[in-house]
Amino acid sequence: MSNIIGNHVGGSRVSLSGGTLQDVFNPSTGEVSGQVRLSSPKELDDVVKVASEAAVSWAATPAAKRAQVMYRFKRLLEENSEKVANSISSEHGKTHDDALGEVARGLEAVEFSCGIPHLLKGTFSEQVAAAIDVYSIPQPLGVVAGITPFNFPAMVPMWMFPNALACGNAFILKPSERDPSVTLIIADLLKEAGLPEGVFSVVQGDKVVVDAILDNPEIKAVSFVGSTPVAEYIYTRGSGNGKRVQALGGAKNHMVIMPDADMDQVVDALMGEYGNPEIAKDRKYLASYSPYHQIKADIKYPEVLFTTSTKDDRVHPGHARKTAAKMMSMGHKVFFFENPEGGHAGASNPRDKAYQLALTNSRN
Repeated sequence: MSNIIGNHVGGSRVSLSGGTLQDVFNPSTGEVSGQVRLSSPKELDDVVKVASEAAVSWAATPAAKRAQVMYRFKRLLEENSEKVANSISSEHGKTHDDALGEVARGLEAVEFSCGIPHLLKGTFSEQVAAAIDVYSIPQPLGVVAGITPFNFPAMVPMWMFPNALACGNAFILKPSERDPSVTLIIADLLKEAGLPEGVFSVVQGDKVVVDAILDNPEIKAVSFVGSTPVAEYIYTRGSGNGKRVQALGGAKNHMVIMPDADMDQVVDALMGEYGNPEIAKDRKYLASYSPYHQIKADIKYPEVLFTTSTKDDRVHPGHARKTAAKMMSMGHKVFFFENPEGGHAGASNPRDKAYQLALTNSRN
C-alpha cells in the first residue's frame, strides 16, 4: 500500500517505517484507500517535546500577531474548502455538500478565534475590599491536546485548536483513525498561514496513544468529543492526572412532533438527521445515502433504507449487499431504493427530486 497516512510534526508530514498499520476505507466503495500508521507512546512523548519547545516562543508572541495567523488560516481554509471537503467525503462517506457544510461550521470557530486580542484583555477591579484590588491576566497553559471523533473530522477539531492556538498554546490533535487525512491538510494550511513549526501537531493512533496523551504530564489540558462511556473514561483518567479535561459525550438530536405538524416537513427533518449514523444511533430508523461496510450489522435500528444508483459508483447497490445480508440475518428490515436519476438521494438536499422519489417509492 503506497498511501501510508502518518503524523504531522514540526511543521511537516512525517513518514516512519514500522509500527502498526490500520486500513482506511473509502465508504462509497468499501475499498481500502490507504493505511494509517498508529503511533506509539514513545512517539507521542517525542511530539510533546517538540510542542513544549515551540510553546515557549509562541506564548510570548503578541496576541495580535497570533490573531493574524488565524486570519490567514481562515482565508486559506476558505480557498481550499473543496479540497478539504473531498477528503472528508472520501474517508467519512458524507456527501460533498454535507462536507462543505461541515467546513463552513468549522470556519465559524476559526473566525471567532481571530478576535482573541479583545478576549484576552483581562480584568481589573479596584477596591473590592479595604485596600484590596483584584486583577486577572489570561495566560496560556502550554501544551494541550484534542481527541476527536469520526463523524465530523474537520469541524470538531476546529472547535478546539483555533482558540487554543490563538490563546498561545501548542496543540496536539489525535483524530479518528477511520478518517485521518483531512487533519493533515489542515496542518499544512496552518503552516502556510505562518504558524511556527511545532505549535500544531497531528498524531495518528488508537486507544494506546490516547492513554499516552492522558498520562503525559506535559499535556496540561485535553478536549474530547465522542461517546459517553469514552468521555467518562477520558475525564476520569485525565483529571486524575491533574489535567483540565473537557469531555463531551452522547450528543443526541431530539425531535418533538406536535399533532398539527406538517408531516412533509417532519419527514424532511427526520431524513436530514438520520443521514448521520453517529447522531442518529439511538433512533429506530436509519436512512443511509452512502451504503458502506462501516455501518455495522449490530446497530439498533429495526429498519434501514439504502438509497442507491447504478449510475453512480459511489452508491452502487452492489456495495451494500454484504452489509444488508448481515442486517437481515439479525432481524433488521432492509429497504432499497434505486434512484433512476443517479447521485445520492440523501440528506444533503432533502427537497430535491431524487429525495422525494426515495420517500414515495422506498417501500413499494
